[in-house]
Amino acid sequence: MVDIVSAKKQLDAYLTRVEEMIEQARWDPNISIRDIIRVLGNFESALTDLTIMVVSSSSMRSVSLFPTFEQKESMVKSTLESLKKSLSERNLTRAKTLLEILRTRLYSYVRTLAFVLHSTERVPEAAVEAITGMIKIPEGLSINAGRVYSYLRKNYEADPMEIAERLNMDTKEVAEAIEELRRLGYVDTYMRGRMMMVRLRGI
Repeated sequence: MVDIVSAKKQLDAYLTRVEEMIEQARWDPNISIRDIIRVLGNFESALTDLTIMVVSSSSMRSVSLFPTFEQKESMVKSTLESLKKSLSERNLTRAKTLLEILRTRLYSYVRTLAFVLHSTERVPEAAVEAITGMIKIPEGLSINAGRVYSYLRKNYEADPMEIAERLNMDTKEVAEAIEELRRLGYVDTYMRGRMMMVRLRGI
């Protein structure tokens, strides 16, 4: 049986260690970029093992969910490669930002893996919406706020930069949409490190 919770904790531990090493690398010459990338390699191996176990354990009924998890897997891997590149260039500030994005996308990906694994069981309505994209938009929202709301129903939380990129929206439009949703009580904003995050309430 695949233990998604334990696997997520292990993956998160790798990223926490990478975060610590990036901070230390700013002043400690004993922390090499090669060491940080080696930890990321361990993270990637653990993630690959989890993916293989989930796919091999899932039923044929979960095949329809594969495009969703493949898309999110691709987002995780592309962010991971960008993070490695920034580290190789010793751009530690950019690496720190990418690490936060990677963590957010990892959480979204692991949730999708859990849906794939348990797709033969009864799934809550919110989970079904998150997978299929069949989102009911609250009445009265502007078009942009509706788009951001729909994206967050699929991903639960995200940073504004990710939302702008995925929805092909201007950052100002995203900020205004988030503020509209916040005023209406649909979302909360909080800081993760130096990055502002947005998440839906009550899911």
